[in-house]
Amino acid sequence: MAVALAGEILSKGKEVLFTYVPKLLLEIKKTFREGSEKTGQDLLERYVSSEYLILDDFGLETCNLWVRQTLHYIVCERDNRLHPTLFTSHLSLDENAVTTDRKWIGLGIFIEGSKAAARESFTHVD
Repeated sequence: MAVALAGEILSKGKEVLFTYVPKLLLEIKKTFREGSEKTGQDLLERYVSSEYLILDDFGLETCNLWVRQTLHYIVCERDNRLHPTLFTSHLSLDENAVTTDRKWIGLGIFIEGSKAAARESFTHVD
């Protein structure tokens, strides 16, 4: 479903960034190494500024304070800029709420398995 949405958005000439959440976090961590060509802020800005962002396999990452803060920053900053975010996960909203803040999961469209979980506060892709 997320790939189909991405294709539809792209067909309208919009920018879509589709990323596997554990890979996103690994890319940011790599910037912590000495001599890294990019900074963590460079990558964060890439994810925050993209017109549409799809976070694939949300909830699979080991959730520690850094992970929560990083994902929270991306999602909330995108919401502040009115950029839609789509989450995909094999976990339910309730299972994801155990390790994240349900308030900011509600700032995007959440696809659990193959079903979209509709919430009034979600940002919908038109």
